[in-house]
Amino acid sequence: MKIKKTKEIQLLKNIRSIIETSRHNIVREINETIIKTYYEIGRLLIENEQKGKIRAEYSEQTINYIALQLAKEFGRGFSATNLRSMRSFYLSYKESQIWQTLSAKLSWSHYLVLLRIENPDERKFYEVESDKENWSVRELKRQQMYVNFYDREIKTAADNKTIGLILCKDKDDMIVNYTLPKNNKQIYASKYQLYLPSKKELKKQLLSSNKT
Repeated sequence: MKIKKTKEIQLLKNIRSIIETSRHNIVREINETIIKTYYEIGRLLIENEQKGKIRAEYSEQTINYIALQLAKEFGRGFSATNLRSMRSFYLSYKESQIWQTLSAKLSWSHYLVLLRIENPDERKFYEVESDKENWSVRELKRQQMYVNFYDREIKTAADNKTIGLILCKDKDDMIVNYTLPKNNKQIYASKYQLYLPSKKELKKQLLSSNKT
């Protein structure tokens, strides 16, 4: 009986694994379809503006009209606000086949957050990290918060530009490349350790740096 029970448990485990994998694949396929759809809608909106040389105010009227008609047929997901986001989405990613890269693994909600980042290198960094670390939308928002909060609420005009300290367990040239400011001449990434230093070690390092 014990052997039979063990086989049943293993069988159940295997079936669960198949179901979980299937669900994951279904969610990914749906998400990829949504991303493709919104990208193509953004493309059509931009091409309509460019070919017709539509003025900005007329473009807004067109989007409002299209949104009104789509909302009647497909619901609030195609509001004027969302159509503008699709338009921005295409403009930001038109140089790449996003569904052939890891970008397609992210949800539309992730992209709505990423589109707020004007710097392409910074946006790409958060895009890569969101996928690699499997960040939720809430986690993605939180990753961008700290330095910006300090700059707006604490830093004075006399202070130097705020920088962040990133502790990595191993060397990753891509992350270093995307983390440092473009044309960086002041910040250097040269020391890597396989463990996080203690508070005492960090304090010692800071004091020694201030003496030089």
